[in-house]
Amino acid sequence: MSRKAKKFVAALLVLAVASAAWEWVVKPRTTRYQSWAGTLEDAYRLYDPTKYTYEPHRAEHKDYNHFWRIACDDGETREVKMPYALWAAGRIGEEVVKVSGELWPRMVNQGDVGDVLQHVEADERDNAPLGPSTPEPTEAPMAPPAPQ
Repeated sequence: MSRKAKKFVAALLVLAVASAAWEWVVKPRTTRYQSWAGTLEDAYRLYDPTKYTYEPHRAEHKDYNHFWRIACDDGETREVKMPYALWAAGRIGEEVVKVSGELWPRMVNQGDVGDVLQHVEADERDNAPLGPSTPEPTEAPMAPPAPQ
């Protein structure tokens, strides 16, 4: 292998490692310290086959990635991956605020993110199915549309 080819391969390797470090280390830590506000446009979920395991009594929502699409006040549209408890508490058309230092945005009128998580997780425990669950279609209905 020529010297020029070795330099090219080394440069590609450095570029790959740098982009992976940016995507998985730097970017998630910097988004935590951003703050913005907007309106919740859409709440959707995508099936993730890598999360599937055969457990008869497992909560079905664990097989999905949950997202909010938010139209920010600065004109930007953000798609934020959310934990299920916060995703389920979202209402389309409501105001959303991302406070610096918090991982996820929250609804303006719902108070603290921790309160919402505790409330939804407790409700989920109380309503857990006792028998085997029936699978839902991949495209499940999303949150109800905002009142006109």
